[in-house]
Amino acid sequence: MARSHMTRATKHKYGEKRRGYDVYQRPGETDMQYYRRLAKASDQRLKRLEQLSEQPDFKRVKKYAYSVAMNDIQSFNKGATRFNIKPPEDERLFKEKLAAMRHFLELPTSTKAGIIETYQKRVETFNKTYGTDFTWQDLADYFNKGYADKVAKQVGGSKTALYAIGIIRYAENNTIEAINDNTSINVDDVNVDAAVKLLSTSLKIPGTDYDMKKRKKAREQLKALQAK
Repeated sequence: MARSHMTRATKHKYGEKRRGYDVYQRPGETDMQYYRRLAKASDQRLKRLEQLSEQPDFKRVKKYAYSVAMNDIQSFNKGATRFNIKPPEDERLFKEKLAAMRHFLELPTSTKAGIIETYQKRVETFNKTYGTDFTWQDLADYFNKGYADKVAKQVGGSKTALYAIGIIRYAENNTIEAINDNTSINVDDVNVDAAVKLLSTSLKIPGTDYDMKKRKKAREQLKALQAK
């Protein structure tokens, strides 16, 4: 199956600095060589993620980029677990599979370094800004599994949602006085109202406790703050 004359989906740009793996087709590289290179690189990452998932701090790593890749692999070859198998005969599917592999290789959660850079460092800023108590896994879950959109929709905005989560987390373990005195959380009326609303839903909120007694305590304290 000769594809060396196929129109290339992407072009390599000279002098352009790229972070991570070069997902662009290289000068002189045939379409089949390009396919095999991306497939090999993608499969190597899948294997590394499988190994990484055995480490205590990375047990949930297969829920992110790995899961995206597996869904794409299944869409092209049901029952397969790797990209580097016989390429699609159809030209459109061939290009779509190239795009799927590029997408996977560019996802920050496809490598340990990307996870650390994107989430472990980012979580410090989030916790400081919003008074949250996220771990990097909580933050990754929040943004990769659709929780962020669902929570934001409930309270009318992403920033309000994060402030509300911070208030809930703190209220589960502290007194009303401590809540008011804590400068790391924003207890504006809007944020308190949003926190009470979230506690009335069954939404999963990464970074908060799901002990029902604590949730009840937090809700009572925050309703008392609303009444002031």
